[in-house]
Amino acid sequence: MTGYGSSLFGGRLTQSQVSGMTPLLDEAARLNLDDRDLVSYPLATSYHETVNRMQPVRETLASTDAGAVAELEMAWKTGKLGSVKMPHWRVDANGKSWFGRGDVRVTHEENYRRMGEILGIDFVGNPSLALDSAISARIRRCRSSSQIIRLR
Repeated sequence: MTGYGSSLFGGRLTQSQVSGMTPLLDEAARLNLDDRDLVSYPLATSYHETVNRMQPVRETLASTDAGAVAELEMAWKTGKLGSVKMPHWRVDANGKSWFGRGDVRVTHEENYRRMGEILGIDFVGNPSLALDSAISARIRRCRSSSQIIRLR
């Protein structure tokens, strides 16, 4: 790989990165998107949001939901989340936590609900569905189209 990609990925892609990009490219092909901007913007967003992993992640890059909640809570208590007005990661009365999941992370219950309505997926019942690579690619497409939801 040469050009811009060599500086972004150190000259090579891992199989995991390729596997993570494939659902987005498949979604673009399914929609007959041939505009480079419509394809490159979601890829660039995924690169940034996943810290170049190109795979759906939990907020903080934790390997478990409990780990993400614990890391966010520690950051909150130590004042590292100054822009956060409401701790959206805390487990609610239904046992759910609304921290970010996916390539372009959805946060807050209302945003999971709205994205679920757009895609016809029950994210409120199971927010971890946003970690599925094919579903995450659909979220990326929605977030970079006219169906963008406003994040808090």
